[in-house]
Amino acid sequence: MFRLLIDLGPIKIYSYGFMQFLAFLAGIMLAKKRASKNGITPNLIYDLSFWILIGGVAGGRLWYVIEHFDYFRANPFETVQVWHGGMVIYGGLILGFLAGFIYLKKNKIGFLKIADIVAPSITFGIFIGRIGCFLNGCCYGLQSEKIGIVFHDHSNSGLLPDAPIGIKVIPTQIFMSISALFLTIYLLLLDRRKVSQGETFCWLTIFYGIHRFSIDFLRHYEGNALVFKYITLSQFFSLILIATGITLLSFIILRNKKL
Repeated sequence: MFRLLIDLGPIKIYSYGFMQFLAFLAGIMLAKKRASKNGITPNLIYDLSFWILIGGVAGGRLWYVIEHFDYFRANPFETVQVWHGGMVIYGGLILGFLAGFIYLKKNKIGFLKIADIVAPSITFGIFIGRIGCFLNGCCYGLQSEKIGIVFHDHSNSGLLPDAPIGIKVIPTQIFMSISALFLTIYLLLLDRRKVSQGETFCWLTIFYGIHRFSIDFLRHYEGNALVFKYITLSQFFSLILIATGITLLSFIILRNKKL
């Protein structure tokens, strides 16, 4: 693990928080560049990003706190210390999406057009953010002698226990990061050939759901993360995401045929 990037006494910069910041910044820059090609002003992207950030951080942290409620009940002051690590991406996506949707609705801005613009930024941010997970030692995989790697604790941070020290575990963080990068490239290429607004966003929900559902079979989870005894809570939401994307894409295709 490499949790602490810079330690200047009272000034500490953690790898997890830094990479999440970098991921969000990169996502904004990509969305800004794509927006300008579609006649959208940069200010709209900045304003939208602000509300998505608030919702995303709150949602991601809330889900994580719920999953580790006993720990945070005993350590309440660590609840807000998100820079130490401890976010669940689906919680961030759900509240971030709701915050962005409400903002666009309130300002009477077409959702699907903006969703297509922002879609590759989401996966590009995940690509960078998962590197932060790897450096932090969280979101690790199952034990494996064949494809596992060993984490070493260099920080002694006293945070929630993450990857076990000295035991080979699957680096699912890297698998997620690489998969998200390829998905970003695919969405950018797809967006050039799309026929209708909303297609890029629909394929994001479908393929990200497949991506997460598949990789979760390799991830380590505590017992309280399982639902229906067979799949994780994240896999359950992945199925919902896939179904939502297919339904919305089908609606868009059928609507175009009637026009």
